Amino acid sequence: MNSTSLSVLRYFAKRTSLSVSDLAVICNQSAHIFVPHFKYLLDNGFIEPDPQASDPSTEIKLRSKFCITLAGKDELENIKQRKQTTRLKEIRAWLTLAISLAAFIKSFIFPG
Repeated sequence: MNSTSLSVLRYFAKRTSLSVSDLAVICNQSAHIFVPHFKYLLDNGFIEPDPQASDPSTEIKLRSKFCITLAGKDELENIKQRKQTTRLKEIRAWLTLAISLAAFIKSFIFPG
């Protein structure tokens, strides 16, 4: 998933339903930019047609409303957890480097 698709999915998590034109207005960009990202999210099951909308078809039109699915919410949570795990691993690596560097410097100052 690229960063724009992830951003679109995050907008869905904040709102109950969105259309391509709604997102274009929110982001102040052309609606045609978001169509491939809507298609990707729809094809992978991260969003679905809004059952409360007047036209619940799976065809992506400018005014067709979509909402996030449970799989979409799970994907956002998985991405968040992976980011936290990566950050924790990075902190551990830097801490290990600092300790080994301190031990190396100490060996020159206090030999033996």
